[in-house]
Amino acid sequence: MTRGVRLISVKNSFANCSVCELLQSPSCILETNCEDDLSKVDIIFIAENPGKEEIEKGTPLIGPAGQIFRKPFKQYGLDKMNYLITNTVLCQTVSADGKKTENPTDSVIERCKINCMSIIKMCNPKLVVLMGATAMKAFGIRKTKDGITKKKGKMYEWDGFKCFLTLHPSFFQHNQTDVGKQYHDEFLNEMLNISRHMNGEDMIELSSDKNVEMIGKGIFRYKIPEHFYTDQYRLIDIQYLQKTNEILYIFRDKDNKKVFHKENDDYVAYEAENRDVAKKIVPYEELKQVKVKFKNKLLLKEDLTYEGDMKLTVKHALDYYFYNKGDCKRTSMNIMYADIEIDTGNDRVFPSPVAAKYPINLISTRYNGKNITYILDNKTEPITPIEDIEFKIFTNEKIMLQQFISDFKASQPDYIAG
Repeated sequence: MTRGVRLISVKNSFANCSVCELLQSPSCILETNCEDDLSKVDIIFIAENPGKEEIEKGTPLIGPAGQIFRKPFKQYGLDKMNYLITNTVLCQTVSADGKKTENPTDSVIERCKINCMSIIKMCNPKLVVLMGATAMKAFGIRKTKDGITKKKGKMYEWDGFKCFLTLHPSFFQHNQTDVGKQYHDEFLNEMLNISRHMNGEDMIELSSDKNVEMIGKGIFRYKIPEHFYTDQYRLIDIQYLQKTNEILYIFRDKDNKKVFHKENDDYVAYEAENRDVAKKIVPYEELKQVKVKFKNKLLLKEDLTYEGDMKLTVKHALDYYFYNKGDCKRTSMNIMYADIEIDTGNDRVFPSPVAAKYPINLISTRYNGKNITYILDNKTEPITPIEDIEFKIFTNEKIMLQQFISDFKASQPDYIAG
């Protein structure tokens, strides 16, 4: 038996390949350094399904994603142990155009998982490493809505075997963001811990996270300039500006004018020292304050973190009202009433706003006690003046709309478009 040899074929597969949609697809079975006796295998790595390179060379995990795996696999001496590498699904799954590898369907996973599970039982290893969501699903770990990023880095049990769950290296290959790079660092740490476990050493808490900052202990509250907590301002809304990664406070002052204030997107949550401390209810004094940028909040350790699932705008709003001393008096609201009419000509249909096939020919408004009607004169009937209504007449729809918007902005000095 040599590396990548096809131990399983349609004729002797443990699964019923004859009814599988991948019956005609090429396969890649395994790689092992225990060719003479699979019962010597101590550790099995199970990925998802073979890609183009794996099929061509008959060896799993040797493509671009596989190279990410191979580096720590060799660095931490896992290649010197008695190992076996295989996939949850042994046949290639490609897109309709045949250009890229796709995730296998649930039915394929359910049918083909019997093969890798049978290989495990043949080997009787000390540890099974499940790599990726497909393997997680096949081995029944995905029993809640939490994805693999919330469940990875932990030991599980399947049919009496120890299983360690980690991400598939293709995740880092396609995700070059700060979060993706952080997960890659965690993957390297997890591979080190796998090696430690196989050598009889305790797994250790490792973190290469430079994006998470410990800033103190106890309760943290967001604070903005003191004058915003007085009765000179009233909070209207808090928004997250995704383009600039900022928090925008929107106030009305005592004259009912809009006032804006911006804060950065620091996201502060709480973290327990270890899993023994992380109970359902823990006093704030026993938790550390951890700060990340909002876009990086997935880097927080799910099993140790408290208040890590709250919206940043909600955190700011709660803390604002904690410090607030009183709102300024409310004034009457400025409400514009508007009605828009469309000229459908002889078609006599209800127009689609998406198609915008017919021109706007009438905009009637009431604002600040003033009535204005914008009219597109199509010369089909006379325009008769009406008492208390100002008519603005146009021969071009675009100019009419521009005037309507211009009039509205002129009446709102603190108006911001968009």
